[in-house]
Amino acid sequence: MKSEDNGRDVNGRRRHPTTELLDLLYDRELAAVVIGRRTSDMKRLRSRGLLLLGEILESGDGIEKGMPVYLGAEYPHVVFICGKRGSGKSYTLGVFAEELCRNSLEIATVIVDPIGIFWSLKEKGYGAQEKLKEMGLRHRGFKNTLVMSPPVPGEPPPGNPLTISVSDLKAEDWMAIFDIDPFSQQGNLISDIIKKVKGGYRAARGEGYERVEGKERYTIEDMIRCAEEDVDILSPEKGYSQHTRRSIISRLKAAQSWGFFSPDGTPLSTIARPNAITVLDLSSPSLGDSKRALITGILARKILVSRLGGRGAIPVTWLLIDEAHLILPRGRRTAATEPLVEYAKLGRKPGCGLVLATQRPSATDDDVLSQVDLVVAHTLAMKDDISALLKRMPTHMPKEFSTPSFLRGLKPGEVVVGDQMGGGRAFLMMVRPRLSRHAGETAMPGGTIRKRREERSPLKVLERAPPSLLIETDETETALRQILSEFSTLGGFVLSGEGMYASKSMTGGFTLRELGSRPLKATVETLQQMAEDRGGGAIIIGGVEDVLKEMLPEEVLTLFKELRWRSLKGSSKLIIILDYELLPKEHLEYIERAFDETLLYRSVEGRWERKERELMGEEESRIRIENRVLRERLERIERSYQELLSKLARGELEGLEEGVDALKKSIEEVRGEAREEKVASGYLKALEKDVELLKEKKAAGDKVGPVE
Repeated sequence: MKSEDNGRDVNGRRRHPTTELLDLLYDRELAAVVIGRRTSDMKRLRSRGLLLLGEILESGDGIEKGMPVYLGAEYPHVVFICGKRGSGKSYTLGVFAEELCRNSLEIATVIVDPIGIFWSLKEKGYGAQEKLKEMGLRHRGFKNTLVMSPPVPGEPPPGNPLTISVSDLKAEDWMAIFDIDPFSQQGNLISDIIKKVKGGYRAARGEGYERVEGKERYTIEDMIRCAEEDVDILSPEKGYSQHTRRSIISRLKAAQSWGFFSPDGTPLSTIARPNAITVLDLSSPSLGDSKRALITGILARKILVSRLGGRGAIPVTWLLIDEAHLILPRGRRTAATEPLVEYAKLGRKPGCGLVLATQRPSATDDDVLSQVDLVVAHTLAMKDDISALLKRMPTHMPKEFSTPSFLRGLKPGEVVVGDQMGGGRAFLMMVRPRLSRHAGETAMPGGTIRKRREERSPLKVLERAPPSLLIETDETETALRQILSEFSTLGGFVLSGEGMYASKSMTGGFTLRELGSRPLKATVETLQQMAEDRGGGAIIIGGVEDVLKEMLPEEVLTLFKELRWRSLKGSSKLIIILDYELLPKEHLEYIERAFDETLLYRSVEGRWERKERELMGEEESRIRIENRVLRERLERIERSYQELLSKLARGELEGLEEGVDALKKSIEEVRGEAREEKVASGYLKALEKDVELLKEKKAAGDKVGPVE
């Protein structure tokens, strides 16, 4: 059959090479392919320690297409998952976490999460039910998932804080995060400070000195004090210049404000727990990649040292790192580089597994990738990334798989798997559907790709919503009755009241309070998914004071401003806020910039008055205000003004001053709205001038007539 260069036949079906033998480890009893395990181990271990990763997409040599593919996890592996953005690499990383946890292997699973999506492992997934049933699986949440975050100044304190001890940092860690040359005077000073704080030093005291005893557990303050007082460091002959000391002291003082240092740090036993998942949410924008690398490096070093320690150590631990190119960049050393290279090289014997996921294979550290024994490759687009993948493939890659057109043509969930331990050649696999919810819903394999829903009336969604979640207050119910008709022609979902109900396919029925209790980026990511759904209709929030000011961290709204989801333009995405006057002005601005249209209501004598703002195109760099309520008030002001002018024209002073006072009160209602206030104030200024002129004429005895 005629074939195309993209690796598919003319009918769009993927063609698989048949010219090279599969030569994979096939277990007849399991009727499955097993990777990451030798034949001798298979006879001894049988089905113990097997992780179900997916189904093979090829046939041959006794292997049938659709057979399950297992990974032997009795020995730790160094796994490399790669794929361009949206290919499903983070989804696959979640499959590894699920399998390590659900098989009761007494393995601890720790995920380094720089983008804040793996909190959803604790929640039940959806979609692809038939496929899971065929595989003997069902949707479930992993309730033993613990999400930890480092405290960050200016952000709400995390529910499960992740801290590290200053004592766990080597001199090289400080040099990496401060970007200091190890052979410079500054690098030498950091090394000396740590040695002296640990071993003790002589602190200058007037003409003499005082002995300061060493500490195993010390703080940044101890380091600063040593730099300021140690006799040797201060020595004009053998010490360091004032400039060098000041530069290090200033950096250390800056590090004190990072927020995640504590005297002892979070115990490793809290992080590495058998048959459980710990997600280290490092998604706060305030952290930056250098601090993320520092935290990751310290953790990797502590895990390895603990496992090498033998008795009393933590359980066998697999460390999973998403967006690894940020933590381990190629050509640049970070605080994580040396610890993770050592972890990969020395971790096999003590049971330290490592799984790296990245969208940039070409931008990931070569020393770590040289230790990889299993590659799971999703689709790639860039030539450099494809070359890096082929270079690091630990087994033979068929020529049909090695072409850029083939690798670019892989669908979400389709992967090329290369296994060093099992031998044979690389083969094609479909990653199994997730059991838990995947929060990064760009693309999901196995039939779980979120399909755009047909546009439908929000009223239909309301009819299917559980009443207990839909309407929680009389105020919200009144608002719904009044304003639902204003957007009932729009398609999509409706969230309302403090229950914030949405269709289960979108949020699983989470309340806004639950959203607010999640990690910062997880909350934003969930709201973004709601907004980006093509059928998205409206979000109704009642009780703004409580909902947005107390439930959600302010940084959520800040990120709204930063993200500026321009893809929303023209898609009828609305957010509806009740009692907008209770919302801080800066919060309101953030929300207005996050959505194309924001409908704002406030309660006025039992009715809801609407205030509408529509976001213009970003290229215009401004917001056009269309406010029906203000226009109506302005019209009332203008009518009052004309009535008062008529009185002036007739020379009637009775009630004129009271009318002017009433006009002033009306103008106060539009105070702060630049255009409306300017017009109304112009009316008042002209009227006051005419009234004064009329009074002067009457006092002078002139005949009162129309004011010119």
